[in-house]
Amino acid sequence: MKKITLIVLIGAMILGISSCKKESLPTMTANMNGTETNFIFRSTTMGNIPGIGDGFLILGTTLNATDGEYLALLIRDTEERAYSLSATLSGGKYECEALYRKDGKEDTTNVYIGQSGTITITKLDEKNKKISGTFSLKMVNKLINDDTFDITEGQFSNLSYVKLDADIITDDFDL
Repeated sequence: MKKITLIVLIGAMILGISSCKKESLPTMTANMNGTETNFIFRSTTMGNIPGIGDGFLILGTTLNATDGEYLALLIRDTEERAYSLSATLSGGKYECEALYRKDGKEDTTNVYIGQSGTITITKLDEKNKKISGTFSLKMVNKLINDDTFDITEGQFSNLSYVKLDADIITDDFDL
């Protein structure tokens, strides 16, 4: 009888341990023109962003700050759904936008703007202030003969965000 009790207790412990909810670490990755890229530093803001309106601003940079690339994703809404770079909202603004800088050099010839693609919010946890989603984008550099750059298999997962408080932002705040 003691053996059966011990086996049942061990089985219950294993089941309990395996069913423990583990929180995933935040990640942001993408295939950048054929190269897998991990954005090590990430910053996410939600709220009424000055000059932008309600939505999310997600920034990701690679490890090397001087030569590092960065990607900025702007979503002008706060719902779980797909957003198109080519769809416009009332007022002529796009649903979402993207900006990619190939390296950290202060030079506009390495800046690419989102031409087409989709950014999707797949999970929004407002209680814990976490956001997850995917993106696939075609970027273009208008300064270098419309050079294009493809971003595929992009994902951001479990990113914590800071919610801007409307009372903090005043008309005196100059960007």
